Amino acid sequence: DGSLADWFGTLPSTDLTDTVSSGEWIWRDLSNDERTDGTDPDIQYDLTSFRITGDNSYIYFLAKFQDITDATKPYISIAVDKDRTAVSGELWLGGNSDNKVETNAAREYEIIINNNITGFYGVGSGQWTWTDTGSKSISTTNEVVEARIPWGGINVTLPYKLRFTVDIAENNNVNGFTVDIGGGAFSNIVDAITKINNNTWSEVIDGVTDYYFDVGFNIDGKVNTAPETPTI
Repeated sequence: DGSLADWFGTLPSTDLTDTVSSGEWIWRDLSNDERTDGTDPDIQYDLTSFRITGDNSYIYFLAKFQDITDATKPYISIAVDKDRTAVSGELWLGGNSDNKVETNAAREYEIIINNNITGFYGVGSGQWTWTDTGSKSISTTNEVVEARIPWGGINVTLPYKLRFTVDIAENNNVNGFTVDIGGGAFSNIVDAITKINNNTWSEVIDGVTDYYFDVGFNIDGKVNTAPETPTI
């Protein structure tokens, strides 16, 4: 519903760090690190924190931004690497993002959330097959994008451990693709979860988001601090 009321974990006190609190994986991002060379450079693409949790039916995401002035603008890409095996999935991201994930985080799925679409690209021969599923809420009051995707949609049976790569772009508000920056020659990603303490361009200048992270989920969907061995 675009509210922080259902999220109970404590944010880390240091930028570019993560923690597990109240069954949530929580990332604190660096403020004012978004690229400003897009068609609409604005702090509404500046990710300040990101949370992941779950229950028996869904995986939930909460992305908080510095200031969402237009709910049609934020675009969130969440690449999901199920087997955490190098180059075993797709490296390219969808949405005409002109960006890849790192080889050790090759994706089986890519969840995309924006004003136009909520769902994912699939795996194997259907890696570019789009599935509409889940739900989302974008709040300009609370500066958040909140979404949920059914575990069954991404073929996860709990408990499980997943590898994620998270990127932010500008939504074109037509078909839910990214707004192009630089005529297709450069990445369209304007912010990302990364340990690089600098402008996001330093991360995606080569067209690859190198940073990824693993999150373990208990049988009830909550995030654990000592990840269980997944069934793959």
